[in-house]
Amino acid sequence: MIVIIAPESPIFTSVVTDSNTTCTLYWEKDSTGLSSGRFGYVNVYIQAPRHVDVKIKLDAKRDKSGNVNLNWKYDYQGDDPHWGVIYRSVDGGDYQAIASFKEGDKTYTDNTPPAKAKAEYYILLQLGHGSTSSPSNTAAIK
Repeated sequence: MIVIIAPESPIFTSVVTDSNTTCTLYWEKDSTGLSSGRFGYVNVYIQAPRHVDVKIKLDAKRDKSGNVNLNWKYDYQGDDPHWGVIYRSVDGGDYQAIASFKEGDKTYTDNTPPAKAKAEYYILLQLGHGSTSSPSNTAAIK
């Protein structure tokens, strides 16, 4: 969380914002607290990293019925709400998003894994307003 600190009314209002957000500050009086007859807006753009280094450990195992069970751990300690996206590649092809998970989830079962093909998985966390985590390790199933 980023806090833009500006003097309280009558000049500016304080704004609390997440990363990568445009904030508008409004003023209507000058520094003496008297009306200057002028007013206006100031746009402030907060630029935060689009990529946050989060260590994510992913494991994958095929069960007896052929489904792939994914388990992960991560160390994200931020205040922003977050969720995750699971990606899969089949036989070295492009990775495709196959599922998402909510904050606190630590497992997912892929009920439609490719039969007799190599599948690789990784996950990313979506953090706050547009930031993503570093990708997890890839976990492969043959």
